Amino acid sequence: MLDIGCGTGQTTRSAARRAYRGRAVGIDLFEPMLGRARHTAAAESVGNAEFELGDAQVHPFPSGGFDAAISRAGVMFFADSVAAFANIGRALRPGGRLAFVCHRDPSEEVEAVFAALAEYLPAPDSDVSTPGVVDLADPDRIRTVLGQAGFVETTATPRRS
Repeated sequence: MLDIGCGTGQTTRSAARRAYRGRAVGIDLFEPMLGRARHTAAAESVGNAEFELGDAQVHPFPSGGFDAAISRAGVMFFADSVAAFANIGRALRPGGRLAFVCHRDPSEEVEAVFAALAEYLPAPDSDVSTPGVVDLADPDRIRTVLGQAGFVETTATPRRS
């Protein structure tokens, strides 16, 4: 299992617990969060969780190295979503699956988080097709991006919490 934009590793650890015969690998751009992820995984005795520093858009994942890729709000900021998803797709074995969630309409609290990260994120643009918080909020856009990246049988299901 590959966890894109794993942050402090909560989703990676959860996946690792379910993959008791395998492993879960989290990748993120921020070493301090990965340090916390490694520390927490060790403290919780989750020995099959690994954490790597890298950019999922260009990271040299092993070809066909993963059964599945997941992301909880970690795929929204790719500079080139098609290239990034194509790279992730190459990391999946034939028949592998990708599942992710991303924000549709960020709440005020989420906007505060993104404001704090502003210097690390792409500048907002009025063009809906540019990367950003709601770049993948539209199911048609998701299907288009994933199709261009080589994914087939894509499904996008809007949810409200």
